[in-house]
Formats: sequence, C-alpha cells, structure tokens
Amino acid sequence: MKSNIVSLLVIILTIFACEHSKHGPPNKYECEGNYQDSFDICQEYDSVRSDLVILGDSIMPPHVTCQGVPGQLSRILDEKVNSIAVGGAVLSQIISQYYAAMSVFPDIETVIFDGGANDILIGGDPFEVAVKFSVFIDLIISNGHRPIVVCIYNPVGEWTPQVVPLSWYTDLQLFVCADKGIDCIDLRGPFDEHPCPMAVDGLHPNPEGHRIIAELIEELL
Repeated sequence: MKSNIVSLLVIILTIFACEHSKHGPPNKYECEGNYQDSFDICQEYDSVRSDLVILGDSIMPPHVTCQGVPGQLSRILDEKVNSIAVGGAVLSQIISQYYAAMSVFPDIETVIFDGGANDILIGGDPFEVAVKFSVFIDLIISNGHRPIVVCIYNPVGEWTPQVVPLSWYTDLQLFVCADKGIDCIDLRGPFDEHPCPMAVDGLHPNPEGHRIIAELIEELL
C-alpha cells in the first residue's frame, strides 16, 4: 500500500514538473547581477538580534555580506542577524550548524534555514532527502525553537539535469511544513513574478533575490 502511494506521488509530481517546464516563466538567470555581488562588506550594527540565527548553504551567504539574505535582513531589522551558513553544505552539515548555533548563540528562539539542494545535486533521492529534512524539523521543534524554512527555487530552464528532482523536493518540503504546521517560504510565486531575481549562474539569487527572501522572512517574524 505504501509503495503504491509513493508511486502515485511520483507520477503526480512528474506531471506537475513537466507542465511547469512547458508553461512556466522565462529563464530567470538571464539577468544582470552576479552571485558575487552579494559579497560586499556590510555595515556594523549597534545591537544583535540574538533570538535569530540563519543556517544553510550558499543561498544564505554569511552575515558579513551586505547584499545576501543575512545582510539584507539585518538592514531591515536594523540589528545584526547571525548566520553560520556555509556554501556547498548538505543537510547533515546544516544539522551540525544547528548544534553549533545552540552552543554559540544560547538565546536563539527562531532558526531560519534552507537546505537539501546540494544533497540532490550530488545525486541524492528527493524522497530520502525529504525524510532527513523532516527529522531535522522535528529536532528543532523538540528543542523549543521555531523553524522558518526557505524552500528551494529552481527556475525553469536547461541549467541542470536535476530540475525535476528539485521540483519534487520543493513540493515535498512544502508538504512536510504543512504537515508540521510550520512556516515555509515558497519562492516560486515571488520569484516568478519578479523580472530578475536570479544570478547569472542560474543557481543562486542575485542581490535583488536576496532582498526578496529577507523581506519574506521579516514578514514572519
């Protein structure tokens, strides 16, 4: 019975991904602005938002950058937001970031993170990665912290042979978040409506995309 349900879900997601590829928006990475533009040194702040921490991979560049998500969120809040995200991180490493954050930032209440894309890009199964993602959410909640998830955004185009598995994983993330009643930011609507949120590499948001993510996070705080 379980295998039949999984098979049905695979078929549904495959149809959705194919339809999205045919009728979706134009490629979002044919834009001005490089991913590296997000690495300008950011301003200093008089205070730190000690109840927040950002974890993840290269979608969440470090807090020292001004145009990345942590820097843009810091500017919105007018307080430094701590981030220990690391480019290229897979979910197991992001879980390690979480343990490190609890040690370094004992006052955290809200954990903002993305993750899972790198697991899939190196060949991971979307369903297995989603299970690990779900277990991580349970860990955060069990420690009395509030998770806010930034879902993968995969623009329609030929930039990666993994576009369908990434689409599946985004949908699985949203399913897990809904099941657990937590906040999960689906970038597909806001990014699809914006003319140019992605860097020229097709994998990362540009500074404008990071601004959009930061504003969506701020709305949930």
